[in-house]
Amino acid sequence: MSTRKALLSIICILAFAGVLFAQECTSIISDALKKWEDVKDYSCQLYTYNRAGKKEDERVYEYKFMKPNYVYMKVLKGKSKGAKVFYDPNKNKVKGCKKVLFTVCRTFDPSAKKVTSIRGVKVYETSFGYILNTAKAYLEKGKPCRVYKEGDYTVVELKTDTPIFQDIVKEKLFFDSTGFPVKWERYAKDGLVYKLVCTNVKINSGLTLKDFQP
Repeated sequence: MSTRKALLSIICILAFAGVLFAQECTSIISDALKKWEDVKDYSCQLYTYNRAGKKEDERVYEYKFMKPNYVYMKVLKGKSKGAKVFYDPNKNKVKGCKKVLFTVCRTFDPSAKKVTSIRGVKVYETSFGYILNTAKAYLEKGKPCRVYKEGDYTVVELKTDTPIFQDIVKEKLFFDSTGFPVKWERYAKDGLVYKLVCTNVKINSGLTLKDFQP
């Protein structure tokens, strides 16, 4: 076989492999979104890591979600320990409460710096549904994707030389036995900049609005 034919064969094999990976990625995301339709609420302990330039921030939250998009987060560890936020999708507002000598509550726009991470992540940009729909939008643009195993996780990795969002060039979604991305990592060219890890997941436990009061 000539060098040219061998090169063409390799190119064809890689292209075919790329199609298979894309199909597998799409299948995993689609199956998870279908399963998401049956979720009414869930709670977990949520670890977050954010990096913006030289600034880093790590926190652990008590986390609750209820459809259509109610979110409650209480800081258990890290900066502003004890602070609580509640996102109301009907009003598109975030209520934040913090205790100094007494509890003070204020209402914010979701994009206000007081209630976003150092990377500007909004309260409602943390749910399984948001993560899955972000990946779906990426795949619909025909961007590269691959699937592999890492420990007990099935990993969907999205990667491109052109930033996906802001400075993000790679995302990794880690699926466990729940069928949802309980871990989400986002990378810039200089490394990890954002990470969510959800543990002790409880799905459809019957949460009500009373469980979302800050």
